[in-house]
Amino acid sequence: MPEKKTELSWDHSVVRGWLVMDRERKAAEPLLVAIEAGERSLRDLTRAEWRLLRGVSLIERLLDWSARRRYQDPAGMVHLAQLALFLASQISPRRYGPKLLADLRVRILTEMSNAYRVADNFEAAESSLDQATVWLVRGSKDARLTARLADVAASLCSDQGKFHSALELLTIAIGCYQRLGERKLAGRALISKGLIAGYNDKPEEGIVYLLLGLKYIAPDSDYELELSAVHALALNMVEIGWFPEARALLAQKQDLYRNSDFLNQLRLKWLQGKVSLGLEELKAAAEHFENVRQGFKLVHQSFDAALASLDLSLVYARQGRQKEVFALAEEMIATFRSLRISREAIASLAVLRKACEQPAASAELLAGHIRSCAAVVMEAQRGRAGKSQALAVR
Repeated sequence: MPEKKTELSWDHSVVRGWLVMDRERKAAEPLLVAIEAGERSLRDLTRAEWRLLRGVSLIERLLDWSARRRYQDPAGMVHLAQLALFLASQISPRRYGPKLLADLRVRILTEMSNAYRVADNFEAAESSLDQATVWLVRGSKDARLTARLADVAASLCSDQGKFHSALELLTIAIGCYQRLGERKLAGRALISKGLIAGYNDKPEEGIVYLLLGLKYIAPDSDYELELSAVHALALNMVEIGWFPEARALLAQKQDLYRNSDFLNQLRLKWLQGKVSLGLEELKAAAEHFENVRQGFKLVHQSFDAALASLDLSLVYARQGRQKEVFALAEEMIATFRSLRISREAIASLAVLRKACEQPAASAELLAGHIRSCAAVVMEAQRGRAGKSQALAVR
């Protein structure tokens, strides 16, 4: 593996700030560990120790704690990032120098934006990114900060359905990571690019980026990242009709799924159902889709359950089971109304329901209505429907 490259700055204030930060980190670490272990109390800290805790060391600790709360407590994630920003606002530029203090603000605001994104507050996420960009210009021009800012901005654009912008931002991030010799981060960004290309209905491009990303990360070095990439790779294979290849990949990588959580197990069954459907194994496909549908209902994921119902209704149509298709259409109409999914999707389901009432309706006619409905849902919920079947890069 090539040695990591470090971008050097001989700006006197920046070098001095690095040295001050490094000394503070070393001095504060035993104190932070003792406080976390309950061996020290905030009430008995000296003035010098309080000063340490109002600097970079505690700020970095807060950002680390914030990141750890991502899946359990999005609101807590935001709160810790806000606290880090408050501490940074109390630091004099003389302490680390104006450029490194600007860099610190960029780092905090970038992670705050990500926290707001996870909490579904996109407006606040955009505002934080705008502020981070302003501070980036005032800082030391650290390439890692530029890469991370572009990476987080890409995730936000993806969540907003702005896939073209997300792909452009990831190209910037990947270039920065590659120049820095950060292979794992470059691989993670490539995998994100592959996922987003898939959401953007470009599965062939997605496969290329995913394969490149997997080459960048060492096997067994990041279980969750590898699992997300493999799952997305198989999903994109299904989208272009490579059903035997997708099945072979899932069989080869089955160990990755064994310790996965319940939702990821459901998404695996969903993907296996799609493979079975593509290979004309209708009975197996119906069993997979029914299990997935019931599983998502169990955890109150109504939208995902409805998408699985669309797949199941396609199998039933091909089996000539019109009554079952009618019942699923009724259920999906109720679900989409409760979730306020587009009127076009509900109208499309109503057409399907009406077709099921005609005794002479052919399997091909019903299947055509179901595919039309699926296309309307995918367009109305652009990105969301594709992401429902994917495993997130964490």
